[in-house]
Amino acid sequence: MTRTFTGEARLADGTLRSFDVFRAEVDWAGTPREVPVSVLGDEALVGMKLLAGCRLTIIIEVGGVVEIVPLSNQSQPPPP
Repeated sequence: MTRTFTGEARLADGTLRSFDVFRAEVDWAGTPREVPVSVLGDEALVGMKLLAGCRLTIIIEVGGVVEIVPLSNQSQPPPP
């Protein structure tokens, strides 16, 4: 990953935190994609843009299933 910049965000509890943003390559549906990754403490977050053109289903429970399904029959993921 390559660090690109540092930003600030206000968290839900009102505190202001600095975070770093990196460029990383991920394998998305068999295709490599470069995406921004925000890092806050020991947590790495990938934005919703990666999920554009997909249906996301999350079962919110211990051991719950996360399913990401493309909305079209295209073999290529949507552009970043």
